Formats: sequence, C-alpha cells, structure tokens
Amino acid sequence: MKKNSSWSTFIVLLLCLVHAPNIEAQATKKSSEAFAKSLLLPGWGQQYLQNGSWQGKASAFIASDAGLWLGFISSLRRHNYYTQTSYSHAQIQAGVSLADKDRAFMVRIGNYNRSEDYVFALELARRWSQIEAAQDPKNAWAWSSTDARAQYSTLRDQAEAMRRQRILFTGLLVGNRLLSAIAASRGARKANKTMFQFSAPDGKPSLGIQLRF
Repeated sequence: MKKNSSWSTFIVLLLCLVHAPNIEAQATKKSSEAFAKSLLLPGWGQQYLQNGSWQGKASAFIASDAGLWLGFISSLRRHNYYTQTSYSHAQIQAGVSLADKDRAFMVRIGNYNRSEDYVFALELARRWSQIEAAQDPKNAWAWSSTDARAQYSTLRDQAEAMRRQRILFTGLLVGNRLLSAIAASRGARKANKTMFQFSAPDGKPSLGIQLRF
C-alpha cells in the first residue's frame, strides 16, 4: 500500500513538472541582514522581512524609536536649560561663577547660605585638608536670601531629574534596537525557506512545494 502511494506521489509531481510552464522562486531572507537593519533603525529589519511593507511590527518599532528620540531630545534641552538657569541664578544671587566648578561644589552651595558657614562646618568636622580650598576667594559665595538659595536648589533638582531622564531614554533607545534586531533575526530564520511554485496553464491544477533549510 505504501509502495503504491509513493508511486502515485511521484507521478503527480512528474506531471506537474511536465505541464508547468512557469517556475517561480522566492528568495530567502538573511537573518544577519535583518538584524543589522533593525539595529541601525528599529523596524527596518521587519520591513525587510515583509518585502518593503511598514505595516505591523515594522511600524510599531519605528514609531517607538521616534517617540523615544523626542523624549531624549526634550530631556536634553530641558537639562541644559535648567543647568544654565541655575548658573545665572548663582552668579547673580550668590556672586559665584559655576562655569569651572565640579558637581560637588554645585551641590554644596545649595546647602549653605555662605561659604563661611561651610568652612565652619569643616572645622567642626575636623576636615583640615579641605579648609584651605574652601577659603579660596574663587570658591566664596554668599546668597542674597534663603529664598534665593532655595530657588537655586530647585533648579539643580530639576536639572538632575532631566539628566536621569536622559539616561533612561538612552537605555530605552538601545533596548528598542536590540529587541527589534533580535525579533527580526528570529523572523528571518523562520522565513528562511525557498518556495518553488509550479503554475499550470489556466484551468489546470498547480502545485506548491516549500523546502526548509
């Protein structure tokens, strides 16, 4: 029975080959190319797998990337704004330039009304090695009021929040690329097949064969 079934299948295939005037082959998709495309632009690998279509996952990945870039640029601009505003505020209200100061100094002037108060705190803590630098005239400050110092601290907090937000968006941009690239690579491997389509003349049956590698 099995022998007759095998011969029947062979005869059907042979007839299709004899009567089919057209043979079409669908090219395989390279997983490495899909991965590289999506790593460069999320969704591009999916568009490659979908033969140029930006529907479905392709549009979802590229839309996510666009939204993340908008968030990153917005956080970058707002960080710069709050930072520069805090610099100007400190220059006007405390008489100190922050252009060449480190982050520790910027935090410090938000905690003390005057540089003398900071020096006194160092003396109480017996941090003698730091007192000389703290007494340098270049590092002196005196806030015009407690409210002015509080406003500076608020600006610094806002700038710091935007810095953390920028780092978050950077991570999400990288993650979106990796997710799109991995998904595209897997999709290419699943679709990595050669399809031979044997088309008979009008009115006659046709046969499709899929060979997976």
